Amino acid sequence: MKRILLAIPLVLLTACDDGNIKLVKEMVTPIDSSITLGNAYDHRNICKSVSWDKYKDARGRDIVKYNCMLDASVTQSYIDSSVQAQVNDALKVYDNEVANYTRQIQMSNRDAEMLSKVLNDMSQLYESGLVTKAIQSIRKTNEVASEYISGKGPRSYVRLEDRLAKILELKEDKFIELFNLERLEAQADQEIVDLLNEVQQDIVTLKNFIKEKSINADAPDLVSYLNRGDYPQESEEIAKLISKTKEHGSVYETYLKYWEAKRDDLAKNLASWVDVVKINELSQSVYFSIIKNEPMVVGCEFNVSTPEEKYELTNKNCFAFSYSSEGDKIYPILSDQVFKKEIYYKLASFIRDELAKSRKGTENLSNR
Repeated sequence: MKRILLAIPLVLLTACDDGNIKLVKEMVTPIDSSITLGNAYDHRNICKSVSWDKYKDARGRDIVKYNCMLDASVTQSYIDSSVQAQVNDALKVYDNEVANYTRQIQMSNRDAEMLSKVLNDMSQLYESGLVTKAIQSIRKTNEVASEYISGKGPRSYVRLEDRLAKILELKEDKFIELFNLERLEAQADQEIVDLLNEVQQDIVTLKNFIKEKSINADAPDLVSYLNRGDYPQESEEIAKLISKTKEHGSVYETYLKYWEAKRDDLAKNLASWVDVVKINELSQSVYFSIIKNEPMVVGCEFNVSTPEEKYELTNKNCFAFSYSSEGDKIYPILSDQVFKKEIYYKLASFIRDELAKSRKGTENLSNR
C-alpha cells in the first residue's frame, strides 16, 4: 500500500510512554485546538464502529491505524440512484426518437387532412361553376378594356389580371376602386361599365358561396386553383400530395414502431444493471507514523469491499473528512467515486454501443 505524506499540522499535547495509539489520540485536531484527535475520532456519529491498531510497516516504521466503519447501505443507495439516473438518461434518447416520429406522424396526418379538405373545397367550387364564371367575366372585361384603351389613349384603370384569389382578398366596397370606375365612366362606353359590374357581381356571389360552405380560400393549393381555374390539373396535383403525405406517414409509423421496440429492449437490458454494484463493507482509514515519539499523518483512504474484490479509494479531502460526521457531504462524494469505478464507464460503453446499433438499424430501414 503506497502512502503519501500529508502536510497536515498536528500538535502534540503530551508525549506519554504508554503506547503509540495514545500519542496519536492526544494530538490536537487542526480545526479546534480544544479537541483532541482521539476525542474527535472516537465520537463521530457517522461511524458504525471505530477501531485503532498499531504495527510496523515494511520500512520498519511504527504505524498507528485509525479505522471508521461507515454505513455501506447509504453509499449503496447513492450508487443505485446514480445508476438509475444514467439508465433514465439513456432511455430519454429513445423517448426523444419516439416523440419525434410521433410528431412526424401527427404532422403527416394533419397535412393529409388539410389537403383532403382543400380537394373537397375545390370540388365544391368547381361543381358550382362560380370560379369558372368569375374568371370568364374577368378575362372578357380585360379583352374589351384592352381594345378600348389601345385605341383611346392612356389607361384609365388598373388592368385586372387573372388573379381571382387576390381579388377575393379585397372588401366588396373596395372592388370598384380597383378599376378607378369614376375615371373610366368619364372616358369609356357603357359596355365596359356593364362588364365591370358583372365581374363585381360574380365576385360577390363567389365570396358568399365560399363563406356559406366554410371554404378556406387562403389555402395555398386552393389559391393556385383560384388563380388558374384549371380543376383537373390542380386536383390531380393535390391528390398526388395527399398520397405522398400518407406514404411519409407510413414510413414514420415504421420508424416509430422500430424505436419503441428498441426502447423496450434497452429498458429490459438496463434493468439488470441497476443492482450490479453491491457494497458489503465501507470504511475510512487514517495512518500515522511515529517518529521519535511524534506522530505524523502518512496516509488516508476509503476501503471498499464488494462480493468480487476489495480496494482502496484515495480522496484529497480524506483527512478533512476523517474528523467530520457530515454524512451529507462525505457519502455523495465517496459514492460517486465508487460509482465511477464500478459501473459508470462500463454502462456508458454499453449504452453507446446499443445506441449505435439502433441508429444503424434506422439507416437500414431507410435504405429499403
